[in-house]
Amino acid sequence: WFPGQQGGQALAEILYGKVNPSGKLPITIDKKIEDNPSYASYPDPAAYRGDNALTEMTYSEGLYMGYRGYDKKHAKPLYPFGYG
Repeated sequence: WFPGQQGGQALAEILYGKVNPSGKLPITIDKKIEDNPSYASYPDPAAYRGDNALTEMTYSEGLYMGYRGYDKKHAKPLYPFGYG
């Protein structure tokens, strides 16, 4: 994602072979958008456009955010948090 203030230094060290780049996925990637725990909170995308657009959102997943939501739905993500 964003390299931060040491991004240039890190990139140079990778390119010159000083370090071996490795990392883990910082997010979960769903197989289907419907598997996302917050999916049910989103109305039709058109609801956020135009003069009468929605300006607030109510998240209904409660404690079932992240891995808890996937566990509750028995959904296996395409790539889970920390993959790699």
